[in-house]
Amino acid sequence: MTAETSKSRSEPTGLLFYRNIVALNAERHQSLRIGAANDHRFAAKSHWVPLLAAEFAEACKDYPIGFAKAGNDGWVPVAVLGFEREENLFIDGHGHWTADYVPAFVRRYPFILAESDVDPEPQHVVCVDETCGWLSVEAEGEPLFVGGKPSAYLRETMDFLQDYHQQAKRTARFGQKLADWNLLIETQAAAITSAGQSFGLSGFWIVDETALNRLTIEKLHELHTAGELGWVFLHLASLTNFRKLLVRKNTAAA
Repeated sequence: MTAETSKSRSEPTGLLFYRNIVALNAERHQSLRIGAANDHRFAAKSHWVPLLAAEFAEACKDYPIGFAKAGNDGWVPVAVLGFEREENLFIDGHGHWTADYVPAFVRRYPFILAESDVDPEPQHVVCVDETCGWLSVEAEGEPLFVGGKPSAYLRETMDFLQDYHQQAKRTARFGQKLADWNLLIETQAAAITSAGQSFGLSGFWIVDETALNRLTIEKLHELHTAGELGWVFLHLASLTNFRKLLVRKNTAAA
């Protein structure tokens, strides 16, 4: 599923639809341009994507938000996009994303920030998926480099990636806190379509409201002062979006 450069590693949330990641290089990619990001079929087989906690306020309007175990790397909030593996109910036949809010994990594609293994100080390296169909050496689109230096477009992208990286670390701490405090329970998102087909999404964790209500005042205060209690409530409120997801499922099957 993943393809990384030999001297860098990506963040622990998984690479999903990234296929051939290489470090951006002013010489190798000097003529490379990127066209309009209006075709999201690269994510058509992703039934969930990672979310930053800072996205919950917008994402909770469109997606059920849960948590997934990311191997040995902690817990990752995710936007659920389908009831089955390799099912994304938010992409139409033209490759357009059909929800109002597009998760940052999707918006940053085909770029990603990796951490170099070069000693003594690890460095962040901007990488790109060279298989992305928006990339070409044709005259159309935004250049990545101008005169051997990052273009205005690439500098803006780099700022976005740095912010994403920082928010991802904060999100990871939030997820780990919920796990350490035994607030996460595994559940199954079950659905029956109008045609009578049943589906169940496993490996899905949510905050246990009973355990949340039993937290001490001190822990509730810690969540509140860290700005994390609101994230918990937004996550819980988002679970009603499974009804909307079922509507999309029925529409797709019609």
